[in-house]
Amino acid sequence: MPPHAPQTVRAQCHRLSREDAQEGESNSISNQKALLTNYAKRNKSRNIKIFLDDGVSGVTFNRDDFKKLMAVTEVGKTEAAARCSY
Repeated sequence: MPPHAPQTVRAQCHRLSREDAQEGESNSISNQKALLTNYAKRNKSRNIKIFLDDGVSGVTFNRDDFKKLMAVTEVGKTEAAARCSY
């Protein structure tokens, strides 16, 4: 990539399952991070950016990191995005 080109990221989007609400990082979030991180390593992905909304249900788009993901996507700075769905 030329030095003047905007750097892109491979995004991982994690969110809380409503059934898994608890103090600290939820089991659902931990499992999603492990699954997608292992996938990224197996596929030699670089420049991983994790967008994490723990404590906010996925039934709403009003989540801080989801909004950040949308912002970098809208300006063309994501190369790929991955998320888990159970």
